[in-house]
Amino acid sequence: MAKLGGSRSRKREVLPSFYGVARKKHTFSTNVKPGAHRKDLAYDPVTVLRDILKLGKDSQEIKKTLSTGAFLVNGKPVKEYQAPLGLMDVLSIRGSETYYRLLPVNGKALYPISIDKAESEFRIGKIIRKTSISNGKYQYTCHDGTNYVTEASEYRVGDSLMISNVDGKIAQSFPLAKDSYALIFKGRRVGVVGKVIELLPSTFSRKGMIRLSVSNKVVTVPDDYVIIIGKESPAIKVASGDLP
Repeated sequence: MAKLGGSRSRKREVLPSFYGVARKKHTFSTNVKPGAHRKDLAYDPVTVLRDILKLGKDSQEIKKTLSTGAFLVNGKPVKEYQAPLGLMDVLSIRGSETYYRLLPVNGKALYPISIDKAESEFRIGKIIRKTSISNGKYQYTCHDGTNYVTEASEYRVGDSLMISNVDGKIAQSFPLAKDSYALIFKGRRVGVVGKVIELLPSTFSRKGMIRLSVSNKVVTVPDDYVIIIGKESPAIKVASGDLP
């Protein structure tokens, strides 16, 4: 009889480079189920809690913690040990005063950065799709799979929305425009923050590009490599990164 469902594990030798776990000590690692984030840009809860944050000795201990609903992602309990955790997700343990945001850091596509309680109450989502729906409203889809319906029509693909983790509502927006601040989350400059100085529209043979001012230097990256994180300054805590 055929096996149903996906694999619950994957070999460590094929893990994304940002995992930073020992690849030869053990053969297998926890797999990531399809969900809000792409598999190649997501952690699983077991790896984050056990191997990176050192909050448990083994996978069984982590799974027991998850089963109690004590592990929170963007303020909501996550019990699935294969749930995808990705860019901008806020992680915490119920009852503790420690909070983390998953961000690119110095060449790593994802890493949990410690943040304070005030910052844990919101996250930033990059708009990847805009759809006109009935009653004069618009639906905006963000990079993490979340959707927001509003009468506001001014947001565009490439802009970012600041979302409250308390009530799930849009608190603020950051346009993809000159003088906004952008975080590079893909490519060889991952983790670098820069100020937008020019938008280069796409052509028949080239995708849209963005020129950023980074430490008095100018770099050009594809527009789908960045997420806008603020207008006059970054709205979130980011790790400082040097140009490679």
